[in-house]
Amino acid sequence: MTSTATKFLALSCLCLALTLAADTARAGDASPELQRFVLEIRDRAVQHDGDVIRVTQGQQVELVWTADEPVQLHLHGYDIEFDVEPGTATSRSFKAHATGRFPITSHGFGDHQHGHQTLLYLEVHPD
Repeated sequence: MTSTATKFLALSCLCLALTLAADTARAGDASPELQRFVLEIRDRAVQHDGDVIRVTQGQQVELVWTADEPVQLHLHGYDIEFDVEPGTATSRSFKAHATGRFPITSHGFGDHQHGHQTLLYLEVHPD
């Protein structure tokens, strides 16, 4: 094999190795799959096993809400506020960037938009 052919072969192998290393690094950086929670509020309480939703930092989260009466919800720590109307599913998606335990509260039910009631907690655990 000539010197030029050997250099070409070595360079080709190096390029292939770098490409594989880059693909592996990108695969490690891929964000986790979407974690979806379907939550129902009935009689001013969330119908869910337990009072905590647990996710991992960096995960994409979707909360899908239904309620039997109008309610304004607030996910503290992420400063996400939205209204849920009866008979309509309301969805909020976000990336779980901050770790900790964050209350999800109502800011009133029906026509009474005052007073806070903790309905559920979101726990975001470090990656």
